[in-house]
Amino acid sequence: MYAVKEPLAVHILTLFAVAFAVRRFLDAPKRGDWVRKHFAEAAFAIIVAVYWLASIGCNLNIGVRHLLPAFIPVYILAAASTVRQLTSAGSKRSKSIATACLAGLLIWQAVSVTAVYPHYIAYFNELAGGPEGGYRYVVDSNLDWGQDLKRLARFVEQNRIEVINLDYFGRAEPEYYLGSKYRSVQPTDAARKGWIAVSASLYQSSRAEPSRDYRSWLPLSKRVAAIGHSIFVFYNE
Repeated sequence: MYAVKEPLAVHILTLFAVAFAVRRFLDAPKRGDWVRKHFAEAAFAIIVAVYWLASIGCNLNIGVRHLLPAFIPVYILAAASTVRQLTSAGSKRSKSIATACLAGLLIWQAVSVTAVYPHYIAYFNELAGGPEGGYRYVVDSNLDWGQDLKRLARFVEQNRIEVINLDYFGRAEPEYYLGSKYRSVQPTDAARKGWIAVSASLYQSSRAEPSRDYRSWLPLSKRVAAIGHSIFVFYNE
């Protein structure tokens, strides 16, 4: 999840930061003195390592949000190491190249993140194919927390849809937003005609049992829209 939910620019900066820190540590004449001199960075690195080990060994794997405590020390370490790399660059030319690379990464990150506005929950980086491809890797709170029901109602209104069959993953009441146009649908139902909307989490989880697999009568080739990237809308003739 961390690999596909975080911007690639962050991953690149983190890798450079780790490589730079390891090199400085190995080149230090007295490594114990180096750790004492850089106690804050060493402490942050230990926190990240311990939290990651605890997370990997934990059975709670329902959202990248559980990794949020590790983000702050990672960002601090990456930023500190990046600044040191820039200040330790030898020639003026080397420093200019390093600064240009950093600016390019920051611009890339800004564009990558703002392009998904306002659907930030559904953000996935380019490794996952962006927010359009994220459902293939993870769903639930990484993509779909029922946040797009109101947008679905707007889609129904704009397209003058009289009835929409919906299997919704969320706490809101579909009747409140869709009124009499709402019809409940389940993956075990016989194939229905007309408009069908299925939350991405329910569409993907239905694959666990062949008898409940939406793909048997709602293949993605029939998808006409993805509301906020979290609700798939189909039209079945």
